[in-house]
Amino acid sequence: MKTVKTTPIHQQGSTLIEILVSMFILALGLMALIAMQTRTSIGIKEAENQTIIAQATENLAENMLTNPKLDVNAQLETTKSYAHYDTKDYKCNGSEKVTSLSSTTFTNPPGTDTGRTALANHHMELFHVMVCSINGVEEVNAKVDNNDKLVGGVATAGNVLHVSWEMSGSSDKKFTYDYPLDDN
Repeated sequence: MKTVKTTPIHQQGSTLIEILVSMFILALGLMALIAMQTRTSIGIKEAENQTIIAQATENLAENMLTNPKLDVNAQLETTKSYAHYDTKDYKCNGSEKVTSLSSTTFTNPPGTDTGRTALANHHMELFHVMVCSINGVEEVNAKVDNNDKLVGGVATAGNVLHVSWEMSGSSDKKFTYDYPLDDN
């Protein structure tokens, strides 16, 4: 058997397959960076919206603390009540969207408690104008619960303001925020 001697060939460039593979890897990396940027951007917007709603909730809670109904029992103990605050669901998109404050007067209508209910309605309207001004908020609910609840993992007795809302474009997540109204 005869052996054939060959001289080694020295490659001086890249083959077409090597270039295609490197372009494919580069494209995958760029797509991953774009996807990460998009997710980060959505997360930042959700965090911004949660902060705005938390501030609006705290403003509503402070307004509520200035306008409670005081009930005195037989032992002359005073308890606060926030039952005069209308806590219905507000739709932020569509015909029920609140865009500005109505002209509310706080005069003393006959048979009312010095305009306390009118002031409470104004506070709720202000809250919903603030929350519904956020793009993407679809529905907001604010209610006062007078039961013992866990707020942030801590047992809280007394009145708690519960706010829940839904955002469009956020995988239709439902967010909640609880704010205790009593010092107990």
